[in-house]
Amino acid sequence: MRFDESIRSRRSFLTASATAGVLAVAGCLGDDDEGAGDDHDDDHEDDHDHDDDHDDDHDHDHDDDHDHDDEVEDEEFDHLGIDEFAVLDRAHDPHEEVAYIHGDHWHGDLPPIEVDDNISLGAEVIDEDGDEVELGDEYELGVALAPDEPEDVVSFDYHGDHVHIIGEDVGVVEVVFQIWHGDHADYQSPTITAQVVEDADDHDHDDDHHDDNDDY
Repeated sequence: MRFDESIRSRRSFLTASATAGVLAVAGCLGDDDEGAGDDHDDDHEDDHDHDDDHDDDHDHDHDDDHDHDDEVEDEEFDHLGIDEFAVLDRAHDPHEEVAYIHGDHWHGDLPPIEVDDNISLGAEVIDEDGDEVELGDEYELGVALAPDEPEDVVSFDYHGDHVHIIGEDVGVVEVVFQIWHGDHADYQSPTITAQVVEDADDHDHDDDHHDDNDDY
């Protein structure tokens, strides 16, 4: 073989090797880009899963609140043997008794509720043996609209040992207090009036309605 032919053969070999190396590097980079794309897709799916979890939490809370309304009966009932039931206004320290049950009716009244505000109410509950029924763990305090009452005047929040009655629109409704055990109510009080007003400071109590609650 002549010298110039040998040089041309060597150059051809080196060119082919260089081309193969470039293609190999390009292939590796292509794989990395695909991997990054996969990671991005995984992150997107994780975000979607997080949204699903949030939706589940919201639906769960809403269903729990709705269940409280499903258990309201036309008449009061007592499966716990309750001897004393008093409602406490938690706006005061110490909490102030504002209403209590005497037989089949109430003495006292719930505080007026301003529109877009709430009252926070607890309860002191004594059973027939003289023992206090602890609220917040095994038993929880509930409140609900009495049957056939309008649904746009008040709404409710439940916090175990106390409840909030929220003023949605000016008006008067009857509500009942309940004691919940797990997924059912074991106690329901007689009805008591909840009144929503524009300004609680300017509210004048309806004496005739109070007399109805105070009758023996």
